[in-house]
Amino acid sequence: MMVDPTRVISKHILMQSGAALAALALFKPAFAAPDDARWPHVRIPPQVETFDVGQETIVDGAPVRMRGFVSTATPAALATSFRQVLGKPLMEDRRGNTLMLGRREGQFYMTVQLDPVGSGTRGTIAVTRPPVDKEDADVARRLLPALPPGSTLASHTTSIDGDIRADHDAIVNSHSIGVNNEYVQRLLRAEGFILERDFTPPRGAGQGARSRVTASARTLFFKGPNAEAIAVLSSDSVGRSVIVLNRVTFARNAK
Repeated sequence: MMVDPTRVISKHILMQSGAALAALALFKPAFAAPDDARWPHVRIPPQVETFDVGQETIVDGAPVRMRGFVSTATPAALATSFRQVLGKPLMEDRRGNTLMLGRREGQFYMTVQLDPVGSGTRGTIAVTRPPVDKEDADVARRLLPALPPGSTLASHTTSIDGDIRADHDAIVNSHSIGVNNEYVQRLLRAEGFILERDFTPPRGAGQGARSRVTASARTLFFKGPNAEAIAVLSSDSVGRSVIVLNRVTFARNAK
């Protein structure tokens, strides 16, 4: 089981709309961890069916708690309901068919994303806490000394789902992919990983500018004690090397 390195992170900011406190009686609680009452409760319409999207995710140092949802109600009908629940001041932003509703509550930011699907709606509800700078600082302090000089941490994401922890790191530097390959293998060997496969696309793969990036990319697959890792080494559009490192750690009985 590997974490998908492709991540889409939606950011919020959105326009004023109405609230009706009497409507709160029509709604059931959505999600809020029972062991942390400081996180705000987000309420959802009763016609909405929610599902877990992991327990808690750290995106660039910011803790995020999310739930996905689906409903047979239209996006317009659900938007009206969420506007009432979220209250004022409320910000709105529409991007194509996607509507984002957002509101700050204390140190938290609550976001609802609504997307049409067939005659109904699907979306996510997210509560974000301000970034924890120490998280990224600790990751950089641990990773960067083991990588080529001049490396910088471009992004770090951690997600925890039950007994499974996934870490996604993107590192940028000016060294060649060959040099980065040596450092990455040394780093992961020191953490107990064994290289299982080293994949390089055949020459001429892809077309145009993308072919130069694809042809030089390398993907390394590792196994470790109750863990797996993938390292993707490639070049960006300005010639810098990019290391995308994904590690998944399992509890002993989680796999």
